[in-house]
Amino acid sequence: MSLFDRNLKNLTRAFIAIYALGLFVPVMNVDAAQYAELSRELLHSADWLQLHIRGAEYLDKPPLLFWLSALSFKIFGIHYWSYKLPSYLFFILAAYSIRRIGTKLYNERTGELSALMFVSSFCGMLMVNDVRTDTILVGSFSFVIWQLLEFQENSKWKYFFGAFTGIGVSMLVKGPMGIVFPALIFFIHHAYKREWRKIFRWQWIAGIALVALILLPMSIGLYEQFDLHPERSVNEHTGVSGLRFYYWTQSFGRLTGDSDWGTKYNNGSTPFFFTHTFLWSFAPWCLLTIGGVILQLKKMIAGKFSGNAVTEVITVTGFVMTFLVISLSKYRLPHYVYVTFPFAALLAARFYQEAIEGKGFIRMKMLAWLNFIVTICIAAVGFLVLLRFFPMRNYTPAILLSALLLFTVICFFRTKELSSKVFMPMLIMLQMFYVIMLYDFYPSLIKYDSGTTLGKILAQQPQRNEPVYIFETDYDYTFDFNARLRNTAGTLHWNSGSMDDLKGVDSCYILTDEEHYKQLKSSSLKIIHVWSADHFRVQFLTMPFLEPTTRASRLKRRYLLYVSVPKLIPGSPPAHS
Repeated sequence: MSLFDRNLKNLTRAFIAIYALGLFVPVMNVDAAQYAELSRELLHSADWLQLHIRGAEYLDKPPLLFWLSALSFKIFGIHYWSYKLPSYLFFILAAYSIRRIGTKLYNERTGELSALMFVSSFCGMLMVNDVRTDTILVGSFSFVIWQLLEFQENSKWKYFFGAFTGIGVSMLVKGPMGIVFPALIFFIHHAYKREWRKIFRWQWIAGIALVALILLPMSIGLYEQFDLHPERSVNEHTGVSGLRFYYWTQSFGRLTGDSDWGTKYNNGSTPFFFTHTFLWSFAPWCLLTIGGVILQLKKMIAGKFSGNAVTEVITVTGFVMTFLVISLSKYRLPHYVYVTFPFAALLAARFYQEAIEGKGFIRMKMLAWLNFIVTICIAAVGFLVLLRFFPMRNYTPAILLSALLLFTVICFFRTKELSSKVFMPMLIMLQMFYVIMLYDFYPSLIKYDSGTTLGKILAQQPQRNEPVYIFETDYDYTFDFNARLRNTAGTLHWNSGSMDDLKGVDSCYILTDEEHYKQLKSSSLKIIHVWSADHFRVQFLTMPFLEPTTRASRLKRRYLLYVSVPKLIPGSPPAHS
């Protein structure tokens, strides 16, 4: 057994431990900050079945992430890490479930390698750091596949309850797709294997009843909040049914065009959006996954699609079908592709196994050279971060990275055992790279998110519970979350500029941009304190921003003002510059 094989579990654990650094990185706009703020507001809510944010009705994502994060806040206090902790635990569940799936379908080595490829991919770091609903989905979805495999083999009730509890959790975090995807994957698998008795089982009816029971609290909340109150406005619509939105519009409506996401809100992505997204987000294993898909399809075609042509079609069906479905969505974002990664890891691991056994169409020496080039590229990006993008005063990380690069080169040219030559140096370099990203890059990046900076300033002010107005600038949930406002309904968008909006207010805070700060300076408001911070939408990185010599030209300035409001004649507008 090679050095690499002996350390598969240890390497997986090392990546998971490194990702714990991401728990302490501040939440970023837009989604992660919005969900963290919604969870914080839910903590102080009298009714956890009805969701609100900034005092407005919320109807978008299912509530499980908010319930778990609010519960974590209640137990541990309001911190970045307590918001991310539930998702981190589901990420670990995903890795464990993937290992068990690989072991069940093939052997223990394939299972361990699959788990390692999943956690070490670039998406692994992203899922724990920039927490959205998809991290919990991947964990619960992987768990469902594992439990269904176990139940189909030995019919033990513990696996039945595990599978359908997992389906309920998947639906509570991402909607009906949580049951549709597993059902289609296993239907196609058993139909291909001609295992008809496993398709038609009376237990599935009991399973659906269990899922319905799990979904009951959420369904009651949706009905009471929206179906009983058609007058309430949601995304500029009235008469919205919460139940129809959850069980149809939010998921299937994105395919049919019933949802605003893809019609009213269109990000201009093409059906090939997830092709390049997959290539960078599942690096460095994406090419192995593609090879795995080709290898499985080649075997199926050579065997004329007989039930014995391949051991299973769960992995290739799960990856290809899910990939095609999300590509048909009218609105596409990078994190939608995360749900394909458990299957991607399994396909990549199996392809590697075939290669090392000499059965694949790529030989190990080719993989060795490919991974050596990837390792050099990873080191180059690491040096750019440490020495160019956000230079550190302490050069220790750069020295360690240089030593690691030298170690990689020596290992590649001196190590004879191919498994270790192919993967060990690259995986160790990846670990160093992720440490750099979570310890240096993302914390440096957050300094340019003015919502985080100004929100923390407001949280330290003795008058922080006074009204807060956001005047002619973007939504910024990092500001809300870091300010820890008690009266979130007081965060108002004051786009009219009319003093009528400030009637009855003696003093307040105003968050605005540079242009409108000049306007407010010439108004009748008395500005008592001014705080300012550089601002860049850090979720949309560009090279001119990352390059220090051009960064200043990409920065804006945002202001937090503490003002005294004079007694004015109603309707009197502020003076304009």
